[in-house]
Amino acid sequence: MKKLIMLLMVLTTAIVSAESNWTVEDNEMYVSGSTVHGHKFGYFKDEKWCGKELVFIQWTSYEEGLEKFKGIDVLIELRSNGELIDKIPATFTAGIRFAEIMTIAEFKTVLLSNNLADQLKNTKEIEVEFVEPKEFVALLDIKSDTFNALGFPKAYLQKYNACKVE
Repeated sequence: MKKLIMLLMVLTTAIVSAESNWTVEDNEMYVSGSTVHGHKFGYFKDEKWCGKELVFIQWTSYEEGLEKFKGIDVLIELRSNGELIDKIPATFTAGIRFAEIMTIAEFKTVLLSNNLADQLKNTKEIEVEFVEPKEFVALLDIKSDTFNALGFPKAYLQKYNACKVE
């Protein structure tokens, strides 16, 4: 009996640990990168795109010059558990120099494919790799990162991006 109780405690701790990798804030929820903690993959809210899956990616680079790409679309490859699932455009929406040593850039996109949205919700691991434009990718000191998506709260995500009912 003691072994069963101990096993249940270990399993419960593992489940809680897996779910704790997601950070939930007012307008976004995200998980940090495995390679660089400052890299983030997540979802954001926007009343204009109510009912759509809205993805954001935050990336850092020590190279200078990223700011000139603000407002353009970059092409990103998404892999699920190592397998390429799609290439998507994401708009470079914000970029700031931090402490004069790095740029923190934010990218946003609307997932128009329900199939892709479902794959991202049900994967254990998401790899993000920037592939185009080449001039932009050349300024990234790290071009890809992997995000542990275990514990993704499916029900909460549906509520999170849902339209507000007045």
